[in-house]
Amino acid sequence: MSTINPEFDSDASQHASAVRKPAVRTWAWALVLFAAGLSITSGHAALLGHGAFYLFKQMARAQYQLHQASQNLNADGHAEYAVLMHGIDANLALREFLAGEAGWGARASSLPGWTIVTAPADTPRVVPKLRQQPFARAVLRNRGVWICH
Repeated sequence: MSTINPEFDSDASQHASAVRKPAVRTWAWALVLFAAGLSITSGHAALLGHGAFYLFKQMARAQYQLHQASQNLNADGHAEYAVLMHGIDANLALREFLAGEAGWGARASSLPGWTIVTAPADTPRVVPKLRQQPFARAVLRNRGVWICH
């Protein structure tokens, strides 16, 4: 029975290095993901979350402005707006706001934290009015591209 010397067997050395490289990469990625998870759960990466939300908000605002020229109306002739609710008392603040606005309404969205607010189609400056409210974190015109509910 003969033994193969790995120094002279190029196939054996290539096979060993090919097996070793993916394992090192896998452990490196696992370590990076573990460190990222540890920093996020310990609260040190809160800036990352705020940055991601800011980036989403800027991208949404840019897309919103591109689509702002047309108006989508629901079957009742009302314009719909998707509102990301903000705060513990957001639903109460929304109900108080709607009580003072004639012809406005709201319904739940299938996405958690979002509410669909309807306003008469001829109401001017709905988006700025909604953005000024304490319950609104973000306001988008409700379109199928953005929110499917």
